[in-house]
Amino acid sequence: MGVESLEVRQLDLVGPDGAVRASLRIDEVGDPVFELLDSDGNPRLQMAQAADSDRIYILDAEGTTRIGIAQFAHGGGGFALHGPESKGAAVLYLKDKGSLRIFDKSGDVTSEFPN
Repeated sequence: MGVESLEVRQLDLVGPDGAVRASLRIDEVGDPVFELLDSDGNPRLQMAQAADSDRIYILDAEGTTRIGIAQFAHGGGGFALHGPESKGAAVLYLKDKGSLRIFDKSGDVTSEFPN
C-alpha cells in the first residue's frame, strides 16, 4: 500500500543536474503556488490561489509577466497580454460588462471597446 498522507510546505522537482525545475509550495501568507522554472531557475509559469484571486502568469526569461489570467473575489476576471518589459498591453476584462483595452508602451490607452 502507498503513502496515504504526506505533509510538506514545499515540494521541488529537480532535473538530472539537481536544479529545481518545478515547485509546489505554500507562500509566506499561506497560499498555494505552483511554478515551472527554466534551466536558469527563473519562474516561467506561475499558478497561485489566494482569498482575493486565482491567477496564472506566463513570464519571459527576464521575469516579466507576458500573459496573465486572473479571477478576482469580486467576480471579475481578465486576460492580459503584455509587451517586453511590461510596456504595452492588451487587456480583456469581464465582470458585469466586458471591456478590451489596448495600452501603448507609455501606458496610455490607445483603443478601447466599448468606448
